[in-house]
Amino acid sequence: MNLGYKINDNWSVTADINHNDFQGYKGNYNGYKYFSESNDGNRGYEWQPKDMLTTNGTIRYGKGHTSFFYKLNYLTEKINYYNPLVVEDYLGGGNRTYTSNDIDYNTERWIHQFNIQTKLGRINYNGDFSYQTQERKSQDYLYDVPNRTELSRDSEKTFFKSDVLYSRGMFSNFLNSEKINFQLGYELDRTKGFAEASTFESNNNGRSIERSIFNYANFLSAEWNVVDWFSFRPGVRLALSDKFDSQYNYSTTFRFRTSENSDIRTVFGTANRFPTYDELYTYVVDNNHDIRGNEALKPEKGYSASVFWDYTTTLSNDWKFNFSASGMYLDVQNRIEDVVVNNSPLQITYLNVDNYRSLLFGGGINVRKGDLSLNAGVSVMGISQSLNSGNISSPNDFNYYAEANFAANYTLQNTKTLFALYYKYTGEQRKYTLRTNAQDAQDPGQYVLGEIGDYNMLNFTLSQPFFKNHLELSLGIKNIFDVTSVRNTVQAGNSHNGPRDQQNLFYGRSYFARLNYNF
Repeated sequence: MNLGYKINDNWSVTADINHNDFQGYKGNYNGYKYFSESNDGNRGYEWQPKDMLTTNGTIRYGKGHTSFFYKLNYLTEKINYYNPLVVEDYLGGGNRTYTSNDIDYNTERWIHQFNIQTKLGRINYNGDFSYQTQERKSQDYLYDVPNRTELSRDSEKTFFKSDVLYSRGMFSNFLNSEKINFQLGYELDRTKGFAEASTFESNNNGRSIERSIFNYANFLSAEWNVVDWFSFRPGVRLALSDKFDSQYNYSTTFRFRTSENSDIRTVFGTANRFPTYDELYTYVVDNNHDIRGNEALKPEKGYSASVFWDYTTTLSNDWKFNFSASGMYLDVQNRIEDVVVNNSPLQITYLNVDNYRSLLFGGGINVRKGDLSLNAGVSVMGISQSLNSGNISSPNDFNYYAEANFAANYTLQNTKTLFALYYKYTGEQRKYTLRTNAQDAQDPGQYVLGEIGDYNMLNFTLSQPFFKNHLELSLGIKNIFDVTSVRNTVQAGNSHNGPRDQQNLFYGRSYFARLNYNF
């Protein structure tokens, strides 16, 4: 539900609430009520039940050259983990029952945001300030499955907590000139967090940790419109950290207006960055995830180059066409990537890739006439990664995969009925994974090329307005092809333990109805 009210010409307020009560997706499992005397491991869900509530409230002010808003966001989420394994519990007198050790995961998050845009004389100022707190808790309990009752419940335990203070500001329009001008800005963030020992045993020896990190940056950019058809935009950024040595980033953009309908942009710059707090210290540990940070990460260092072309034209019969094409090259040392460090149970952490290179080529077309709109795009990406682990090095060949999308929208002029179709193809990806022999502690293993299969997604929506557009009814189908999982041999087992070579993606085809009313 969304509500908005304009108090007067200067003040307005808005509020919204969204409740998502996902009952879980069983897939190959049989739900939380199921149990078997043979303890066959089929209790529970492939996608666990999740209840999420999100609310927002905003107050806005605007007068003259000054406007600002304050926004408050609150999220609460509960994930229910139902253990696939049940234990036979003898009660005496020939009686017995079956119990399971289940867990509730609770997340609570607050975000406060304040944004202001104003003029300081001739200078424009845009400032953004935010404060975010997040806390993740778990609660174990013993469940009697046949009788569907709780036998005992432990107290809640906080296993992750973070506080984030962030601000970004930019000053512009220093010179009263259409030819040349520049912008000056800053950005800072301070994140402090805590992780409980039991969620970090695999790479911190079971110790609870509390960490903080502070980053600050200044940036300066200028724009020079040399002539009508050519402009030049250089930029520099200095980043400081209380954990890493300072970094500089430089960029240069050239824009060539080749005609009234076409322009070309080229961009060259460095690609240096610090590890984020999440990459260093994150703890997302529940039944769906086990993602843990790595305090030993190094900053990334690299450069990128790209070119973009855009062309627009209108034919005499009112058909409008827009064509675009782009190419990009990225070369980074110590690229930070998430990698699988344990397959059973699946655990993921962040590591530095010694050398990472990528190539990206893309193109798109947009066609419009009256009530018809068509969009299509295709991209091909190639990735080369050099991974070194002790005396083991991976191949560094480029591996390519493709993506394509198509969207069509058509509105019936008489009834204003909107038909919308969206299609996306994600091609097969190939990534290196480390395979070892679990029976041989001396085996250093080898890097092998795993595959993530391709898949197709198709969505359709029908929208119909009523009562002079005050009421709108929408009906739709998502994931028409009923995609649930794809083949994945990247997250493979060792040479003596066959992998579970399927990766869950979606919970199948779904249908929705949406009703909007505007007063």
